[in-house]
Amino acid sequence: MRTILSLSVCGFGLGLGAAIGCVTVTPTDHCMNGDGDAWCAERYPDGSRPFCGWDLCFEDVEDGCVAEQPVPECHSACGDRTKLSEDPECDAVAEGSSSSDDVSVSATAPTSATEPTGEPTGSS
Repeated sequence: MRTILSLSVCGFGLGLGAAIGCVTVTPTDHCMNGDGDAWCAERYPDGSRPFCGWDLCFEDVEDGCVAEQPVPECHSACGDRTKLSEDPECDAVAEGSSSSDDVSVSATAPTSATEPTGEPTGSS
């Protein structure tokens, strides 16, 4: 009886030790655990690293903020440990978080309705 009891205690101890060893700690200083691209923009106001990369895609980047926009499977644009490929509604936020140069180019691009043609309009 004593042998069975000691083996049970030993087995319980091994199981508990294995369970504790498998616990993962979520780092709080990673963009995907915060607000994603917004977190990176706040952390790097110079715009050098505006995108939030998924930790397993960018293991060598400690805080997850990267210069180039990652593919959707590796982009945590809105954070909350969610990839852009898993949360398509976050796409608008991701596009809005890209550099302001993209926005100004599309906002100032001339359209065919505003370009002068050099032809008389006939209403003079």
